[in-house]
Amino acid sequence: MNRDEILSLSPAQLRVKVAKAKGWTHIHAIGSVSLIGHNPQNEIDAVPDWANDIAAAFELEGEITELQDQHEYANILYVVIRSTISEVDQKSIENRFAFIHATAEQRCRAWLMWKEAKR
Repeated sequence: MNRDEILSLSPAQLRVKVAKAKGWTHIHAIGSVSLIGHNPQNEIDAVPDWANDIAAAFELEGEITELQDQHEYANILYVVIRSTISEVDQKSIENRFAFIHATAEQRCRAWLMWKEAKR
């Protein structure tokens, strides 16, 4: 997927794409908001809601351990934040202040872009 495709995903679609990128299989909905699937260990489990849970988004970022990868991810996160904030908030991104306030969804989109770039 390219940047524009990832930016256009709904949070629900983003959740499924991240799950697949992490190795989840057999993903399907239970009710209106819950997803289950086979996790990378092939166990049936609830699919984390990375786009709405900041702790889960931090776990995604925790997987990025190499310095070069962290640098690449930070650059991608910068692009994601710039593309999703209003013009009024553009000043905060120039001094990188918006990084500490990046939402779970923004972090999730950046992680997926970084992961896609690694393919």
